[in-house]
Amino acid sequence: MFWDMNMDDLSLEKDSDFIIQRVLSRSMHNSEYLGKLEKLYSNSEICAIALQSSEIRGNEDIEFIAERYQLKPEQFKKYISNLSLYA
Repeated sequence: MFWDMNMDDLSLEKDSDFIIQRVLSRSMHNSEYLGKLEKLYSNSEICAIALQSSEIRGNEDIEFIAERYQLKPEQFKKYISNLSLYA
């Protein structure tokens, strides 16, 4: 997920917003990635950043993240309510 970054330049504390958004927006529904993120940051911090993020897009991804963290998809900035795949 961080192939375009020099890992030595990232700080777990100072860059927490960036790191959390990057993992959530690119987790590809992989619980292993989220598990690793949860070892670094609290669920409350992850949730707060997730809900403020404009980087987390796509209803399917948002619904996956919302379910994992007991959030409502409608709380996310980029969630499109009433969007149906069969409309």
